[in-house]
Order: sequence, then structure tokens, then C-alpha cells
Amino acid sequence: MDCPSAIAEKYSQDRHVECAMIMANARIQRQAEDSTSVSIPFEKAIRDQPGEALSNELLELMHLLKIPIGIRSLGYGEDDKESLARGTLPQHRVTKLSPRQPIGLEELHHLFTDALDG
Repeated sequence: MDCPSAIAEKYSQDRHVECAMIMANARIQRQAEDSTSVSIPFEKAIRDQPGEALSNELLELMHLLKIPIGIRSLGYGEDDKESLARGTLPQHRVTKLSPRQPIGLEELHHLFTDALDG
């Protein structure tokens, strides 16, 4: 019998795949309507790396909508990384459903460092 965290992780990955597929199909449809070159992701690639695929689709959408990338644009800086990481760690709805496991303080520090400038 699967433990609850393994079930949650599998369910989370399935949701990432489903969302990435929806977004990829919508992007392909938009690009086809605009007569630009169309980049078609393979379903296997999305299933193999669901977190990466979903993040790529979200970045494409942010670029299209001209949304600034990086938390620095929201007013955060180097001095905020520690408090952001410590504040995120106890939020299991965030950390336990992450497609990247395990999530600890060190991983969150890296995440917020990378997130400063996108």
C-alpha cells in the first residue's frame, strides 16, 4: 500500500502534466492562429519532466503578457531570502506538492536566490 506522501506526490505530478499539456495546446493554437513557427512539445517529454514543462509554459505565458520575471521586481532582495525560505518551509501545501523532492531549507534558499531575477 502506498504511503500518503507517495500518493500526493504522484497526484501532484499528474496535475503538473495535465496543466502543462493544457497550456502547451493553448500556446500551439495561439501560434498557429498567428502563423508563427509552432513548437510542439512531445507528451513523453512533458511526462518525463512535468515540473520543467509546466514552468516553461508559465514562462512563455508571462512573456506573452509582459509580466516581469523575478521576485526582485516585486520588491524582494538578497536580504529577504532567509525569511522567505524559513516562511515557506512549514507550508506543507507548498513543499509536499512540489515536483522536486525533498524540499528543505537549503533547497528553498537556492529557489529564492534563483527567483530574484527569474
